[in-house]
Amino acid sequence: MSRFLLLCLVCCIATLAQGADKPELVFLTWEDYLDPTVIADFEGECQCVVRRVYFDDDDERNMILANTNATGFDVVTLDHTMMPHYSKQDWLRPLTYAEIPNARHARDPWQNAAAPEPFYAVSYFWGGVGILYRKDRMQKPPTLWRDIFQPEPYLKGHIMLLNTVQTAYGLALMSLGLPFNSTDPAHIAAATDTLMHVRPYVHAFRNIRIGPDAELLEENVYAAVTYNGDAITVMSYSDQLAFVYPADGVPLWLDVNAVLKNARQPALALKFLDFLNRPEIAARNALALHYATTNVAALQQLPESFLQDPRIFPDRSTMSRNQLYELLPTPHLRRITAQLVQIMAQ
Repeated sequence: MSRFLLLCLVCCIATLAQGADKPELVFLTWEDYLDPTVIADFEGECQCVVRRVYFDDDDERNMILANTNATGFDVVTLDHTMMPHYSKQDWLRPLTYAEIPNARHARDPWQNAAAPEPFYAVSYFWGGVGILYRKDRMQKPPTLWRDIFQPEPYLKGHIMLLNTVQTAYGLALMSLGLPFNSTDPAHIAAATDTLMHVRPYVHAFRNIRIGPDAELLEENVYAAVTYNGDAITVMSYSDQLAFVYPADGVPLWLDVNAVLKNARQPALALKFLDFLNRPEIAARNALALHYATTNVAALQQLPESFLQDPRIFPDRSTMSRNQLYELLPTPHLRRITAQLVQIMAQ
């Protein structure tokens, strides 16, 4: 869906909500990022309707909120690195544990501490970026990022890359042995050359589909850069698929949910976040989506097989080579965005 059409959809949703019989919560989030049965249970309990509006990547979410001044939505999913920017724009509602008691269970996975009050978001899922590939199509299993960014000739037209600017450039940097978050002009020039080199090998720049129509289940995609939970979901459809965290570095991300300051249904939004953080709900949601929950009480309700899965909870070796996403300077992001757009258009 184009960004223009998505914004039109937002307007339509807002219009329909005005005449709805039940209160309507508008949730701006990733597609397939919440168990449908969890939504149904919340709707039944609160006698409301949850309308989800999807963005294709972090950059599109930022654009949607900038173009609407963060109005027309109640709750938004965002990567934690954007919190300072969103707070600076005055888009987020300050929150307390009195309003969202179950938020006490949420922890930053790297600091293992509850957020001090007031807080502006509740942590949701965390994970890593790796490579999902077809064992029956790859001549050898990928083990390094350069296997994707310096590919063999037979991979021409058969690779998928994420189109989020920071991720695309960060992985190109890592394939060169450079820091994921580098803004050094010489490093960026080298990463740009790498992305231009790999462009003919790219089937598409976007997130993979994770249903039975997933690109990796077809004949024309052999490998895809993707998020770990999405990879695990797709792997359930074929025993010819495998997922790996490359040995030269693993970008780790943390997603959070926040209530927007201009929320149309603020009380319902608070109930929604509290519901999502009930330990039994958070555990059920994690099992359905194959992502690591940040809810420490929910961890106690998850099976050992889930907790010990190194694709979901990276092992010590993987964690030792992680690189966390950082908030990059806005002028730098604008420059590399323009460069990536030109590369993708080729």
